[in-house]
Amino acid sequence: MGDFLKILRQFLLVFNKMSSAQKLSVGLVFFSSLIVIVAMVVWLAQPDYAVLYANLDPQDAGAIQQKLAEMNVPVKVKGSVIMVPSKYVYQARIALASEGLPQGKGVGYEIFDKSSLTTTNYLQQINYKRALEGELARTISTIKGIRSARVHLALPKRELFEEERIPPSASVVVDTSTGLSKSQLRAIVHLVASSVEGLKPENITVVDSYGDLLYGGMDTAEGLSSAQLDVKRSVERYLEQKATSMLAGVLGPGKALVRVNADLDFTKIEKTEEKFDPESLVPRSEESSKEVLPSADGQGVKEHAITNYEVSKTVARIVESTGNIKRLAVAVVVDGKYEEKGGKKEYVPRSEEEKNKLKDLVAQAVGLDPARGDTITINEIPFDKTALKEQEKKASQEQMLALALEVGKYAGAGILLLIAIIFVQNTIKSISQSLPRPVSEVKPQIPRRPRTPDIGEVIGDNYDLAADVVREYLEGEEGES
Repeated sequence: MGDFLKILRQFLLVFNKMSSAQKLSVGLVFFSSLIVIVAMVVWLAQPDYAVLYANLDPQDAGAIQQKLAEMNVPVKVKGSVIMVPSKYVYQARIALASEGLPQGKGVGYEIFDKSSLTTTNYLQQINYKRALEGELARTISTIKGIRSARVHLALPKRELFEEERIPPSASVVVDTSTGLSKSQLRAIVHLVASSVEGLKPENITVVDSYGDLLYGGMDTAEGLSSAQLDVKRSVERYLEQKATSMLAGVLGPGKALVRVNADLDFTKIEKTEEKFDPESLVPRSEESSKEVLPSADGQGVKEHAITNYEVSKTVARIVESTGNIKRLAVAVVVDGKYEEKGGKKEYVPRSEEEKNKLKDLVAQAVGLDPARGDTITINEIPFDKTALKEQEKKASQEQMLALALEVGKYAGAGILLLIAIIFVQNTIKSISQSLPRPVSEVKPQIPRRPRTPDIGEVIGDNYDLAADVVREYLEGEEGES
């Protein structure tokens, strides 16, 4: 802390000595670095938003936005889509569901909240029909995969006599995002049928937003009802999956295609049989009588006995099940076989023995019965995998792009932060280097006397010079004396 204060004081000292242009430059550098750092921190601290509800009615969207504001939950609105931070999604949905939101499109039973004493009976009936349609549409819209739904009910007037009554009917239009499964479709039909008195499932029609008939009691061009077509398709799909999974284990995934055409018998037969067993006789009734007849000897007695027998009989009522398989036609196509030859893959046709083995396996998997007239064909054709490779390549590119964007987001943030830190450090370093250094204390220097060289250093190895020096020294001593 003391070093920081010292540097700060030195910086202020230098800053005060700077010119106006220099002060402005330093200020711009400081505030730019501060803005970059703050922006990066705020950007990284932004929460990831997730979709709370989509395709909302404007009235529901406004009510939900107001409720989220009361809960202090951040909200982003994009058209009919409401987004909140991902950590608040489930909490917000539970809280909104407790408030009855979203209510969905249409009018529900809340229409009766505005009724008055002057409302006629006819208007009450119309409001009841509207409320029932709206509530059913809201309930259907809560099913996963359904964006919206509309329900139309035909509720005929009650007649006095039963034979004159017209059964009610219903039509449902659904807008789906991923399509409906068969179980979901049956659930919708039975939901509507159970909600309207006297409505039967066969009087309900379900249509999607593209105009395709999903459910209805009308017969198709093949003479089969939609329910019978569903049974036919489910049988064919089940047999195809069995054969395909088995071939995938032998040849590998994606190496075979199987298609099954099942001819089903939907005839409903009820028979009553009576069988008699003539060898089994059971007494049913017995009659006996006596008759007294006069004779010459006196009175005679004549007896009569009648026994009625019932033949054993068995009565049986037989109802044959519908949807039995009358005939199967199976078509199998397997991919070509390739082998490595000389570093290249070459097509090698399968032998008839291999094809017969595959045919036997498929026949056993689907339960083929030649006595029933079932047929199976198997062909070997090289598959065109161009589209598949393009899809795999596109999917790989999209995955890599998403990964690169995710990595680039954090890498860019880290690089910007590192640049800001280096920039600030270099700025502080340049400022600190431009500061005047403190003057060190100068100590007085004492002049030194030159050192007299030693005689040994002078003479060294020069003996002649040494002799001359000694001679001169001696001559000088003699002259002085």
